[in-house]
Amino acid sequence: MPYAPAETHLDVPCPVVRAGQRESGPTTLVASTRPGAPSTGFAVLTADGDLLVQVGGKQVHRGPIPAGDCSVRLDAAGAGSTLRIGPDTTALPGDRVREVFAFTTDLPA
Repeated sequence: MPYAPAETHLDVPCPVVRAGQRESGPTTLVASTRPGAPSTGFAVLTADGDLLVQVGGKQVHRGPIPAGDCSVRLDAAGAGSTLRIGPDTTALPGDRVREVFAFTTDLPA
């Protein structure tokens, strides 16, 4: 049974993003369900040199991984979310994490 969080705060340091960037295919850095499973939670992934972020079951960001600071911070609450990638911040009104089954990754330990 999933957990429906009132708030979610997630930090993905730049070295973790770079580790995903070095993988040969699409890589889940962190997600609230098993990789590839449908979710209305969150996921941060890398693929083809891009950084992808999903919140509430939809993709809210896809863009090249920044050359400098590439850290990711997601703050999600009832009214919506705020996404920060490096120095850039984006408000995502209405986009929130609705469920958390687990914390998973494709990266090796």
